[in-house]
Parts: sequence; structure tokens; C-alpha cells
Amino acid sequence: MALAGRSSEAGDANDPANDNHAPEPGWPDAVSLSAEEYISDLIRQTERTAIWVILGTGGWLMLIPAIYLVLVHGI
Repeated sequence: MALAGRSSEAGDANDPANDNHAPEPGWPDAVSLSAEEYISDLIRQTERTAIWVILGTGGWLMLIPAIYLVLVHGI
């Protein structure tokens, strides 16, 4: 097949590889927050997630003595 006969399968070469297209200009954001509000919300969400992770880890660590007693003493 000649080079001129090939179809262009690449599409727009400037598109990202994962097909995430940039939003249309003038298209409103989902929440329309300013950058500072967005960052502060993201930080609050990260802090809450970190607190839940620490509480969950502490809960599992409190079970270690009970598991030890069950395995060693058969209680």
C-alpha cells in the first residue's frame, strides 16, 4: 500500500494519550470555586482521610493483643 493511501488514524496529534480532552472555553466548572477555595477543600479532604486512616490503623493495632491471646492461650 502506498504511503498516500493510508488513512490518518492518529486524529489530532495534540490530544493527550489518555483521551482527557481539555474543557471547552466558557464551559463552567462543576463547582466553580476559585483556586484557593479548591486547594483548601482539597487539604481538608486529605486531612479527614488521614485521620480515618490513623483511626483505622489504631483499631487494627488494638486487636493484636487479642489475636495473640487467642493464638497462644486458646482463649
